[in-house]
Amino acid sequence: MKTPFRIVFAIAVGMLLTVGTGARAHAQDDPGTEPEAPVADEAPIADEAPIADEAPVDATPIDETPAEDPFDESTDEGSVEDSVEVGPAGDGPIYESGGLFGVGLVIAPKVGGGFGQLTSDLGTSFVGELELGYTLPLPEPVNRDIEIFLAGQYAGPSAADTVYVADPRLPGDGTWSYDLTLQQVNLTLGLLYRIPVPADWVRPYVAAGGRMVLSRTEVSGKSNGMPYGDNEETATDFGGYGALGADFFVGPGSILFEVQFAYAAIDGTVLQNTNAGALNLALGYRFFL
Repeated sequence: MKTPFRIVFAIAVGMLLTVGTGARAHAQDDPGTEPEAPVADEAPIADEAPIADEAPVDATPIDETPAEDPFDESTDEGSVEDSVEVGPAGDGPIYESGGLFGVGLVIAPKVGGGFGQLTSDLGTSFVGELELGYTLPLPEPVNRDIEIFLAGQYAGPSAADTVYVADPRLPGDGTWSYDLTLQQVNLTLGLLYRIPVPADWVRPYVAAGGRMVLSRTEVSGKSNGMPYGDNEETATDFGGYGALGADFFVGPGSILFEVQFAYAAIDGTVLQNTNAGALNLALGYRFFL
């Protein structure tokens, strides 16, 4: 009885082993039925330290703005132009930038007195003048220091004298006297140079040029208290001109003070072997436009 039981038991064990081996082989052939590796063998996501349990982070917002380079001219703090106020390019006397409108035009009315006694018998006279000029835009270092100008001037010096040399053609003792007025329109073409100095409020200058004198001479004579005739003569003469002065810059121009000297020889019928020279003192205002 024991032998059949052992046989049956062996057969049953063999069948179970066969079934188990087939099940394993089937599981290997069908991946879908293979059990997944337990999540517990990996670092479980649920077991990760929660963010709230991490080391506390400073709640202050981090400034992500990149540090500015102090030598970078594109930054506000590093830019010299933003940190230092730069004056306009036209700093200095107004004429250096071409004047109020940058044109370079100069207009200068002047008044003063002329003293002809230094070179002739002509006396003191009122002098009025208008100067039109242009400051030449030359390269450094001259810039606009040189001005070319045309000036028109009026003067009316006079003279009076008594001649004690007897003239047989005249009544009485032959002595005679005269009154003479010389009306002048002087046209001057020249150059003016402003001398650069450290002070921007003043510029001394020198000027020189040629002068054309348009004159009209009127003379009336008397002998022994009786008039013996009036004479008139017009003439055109040429001479030279020089001046020293200074511009004191105020507003759109400058207050000017000028000492002029001009000379032109005259040798006509009425005025013989004389001249229209004079030393003039003038005060005016130059507009730089």
